[in-house]
Amino acid sequence: MKKIVAFVVRHGETNLNKNNDFRGDLDVDINAEGQKQAEQLVPFFANRQFSGAYGSSRKRVQQTLQPLLDEKGMKLKPLKSLDSLDTGEFAGKPKDEENLKELKWYREHPEETIPGGEKVANFRSRVDAKLMQLIHSSDDSNSTNA
Repeated sequence: MKKIVAFVVRHGETNLNKNNDFRGDLDVDINAEGQKQAEQLVPFFANRQFSGAYGSSRKRVQQTLQPLLDEKGMKLKPLKSLDSLDTGEFAGKPKDEENLKELKWYREHPEETIPGGEKVANFRSRVDAKLMQLIHSSDDSNSTNA
């Protein structure tokens, strides 16, 4: 049986993370701490080889992976279907008790659309479908080369 290993890396810190605000669909840069975190990926993955690098279309993801991609001589394949949940009107707002409670309601009612955003069910569906496609395409491409 062939073994497929996937590494999931969360983007480096942004000012919205630091302030404990929702990011959602906002396309924000990583901050200085996020850049340090990105650079730490290089020694962490020094002894690993990758067949591909995929991520969302957000610049915070590209900026986080760039030092590692440069070291490995790779390019990120940005996929819009891996973008984070579009939190709509919550984006940029603080993760205070009231906002967290309201967003929790949408997670518990995934067929309801977040105001100005998307349904949690749609988010889950698009991410799950893309991940399964990537896993199966990796499986197919390696089995035909064996």
